[in-house]
Amino acid sequence: MVHVLLALAAMVFALATGLFTARLLRFEVERSPFAEGAMVVATALLLAAAVLGLHPSGVGGSGLAVLFIAVAASVTALVLLRWGHHVVGAREDGRPVAAFPLLGPVTAAMVGMVALAMAIHTAVPPKAASAPLTVVTVMHIAATLVGYLLFAPAFVLGNLYVGQTWRLKTKQPSSSRLPALGTLEKSAWRLLTIGFLLYTLGIVGGWVSSGEADRELRPQHAVAALAWLIYAVALLRRYAFGWRGVRAAIALMAGFVVTSGAVLLYMLR
Repeated sequence: MVHVLLALAAMVFALATGLFTARLLRFEVERSPFAEGAMVVATALLLAAAVLGLHPSGVGGSGLAVLFIAVAASVTALVLLRWGHHVVGAREDGRPVAAFPLLGPVTAAMVGMVALAMAIHTAVPPKAASAPLTVVTVMHIAATLVGYLLFAPAFVLGNLYVGQTWRLKTKQPSSSRLPALGTLEKSAWRLLTIGFLLYTLGIVGGWVSSGEADRELRPQHAVAALAWLIYAVALLRRYAFGWRGVRAAIALMAGFVVTSGAVLLYMLR
């Protein structure tokens, strides 16, 4: 039952992410009641799964902690989305603006990925790693970890780029202390390129260091491969066709969200 609730929560969070992102791409300044409503429903489902997970046969200690942290993050985001306009004020016509335009899509995407990873973890029993610790294994772990750590600041820079673009397009006050848009974009893609190379080496190293019995497809492998594909397509479009702008930055951010799900699955196995 827990994994069903988690899967439903993940789907509704995905819907909320899509609704938030669509408004973001249209540079709309008003709040999104439908997206917020979907996020409320998804948070309620996630909370119900977390409560059911308190049972001894539930998701386990570490998984339970992850669920309650995700619920707390989602509730905090909803509070800021609902009442954050008191901080930034309203439009000239009195209608409240979206105080934090990226808070909705980013939180819904990240918490939704947590819900999906926990649903997979609960439904598919994890398999303990049996491969011996070798030099290749250590290199695989190090390359993957460093690649992920480089994806994180690229994700932050992508957020800053999209946020600044949204403020400029909607004529909202923007921070003068941030670098220029071009600098934010170039820095994000440079970090992503280096991280992608290391992440690719980590995936190849993991396949080489694993034994024949460990090479069967596991959920974390599929999620990691999906993240790699998102990054690969984005980088190909970037360097082959000069892809840039808000949509390119959102693709970069989506890759990090999926990669985070793969990392969570590896940590919980």
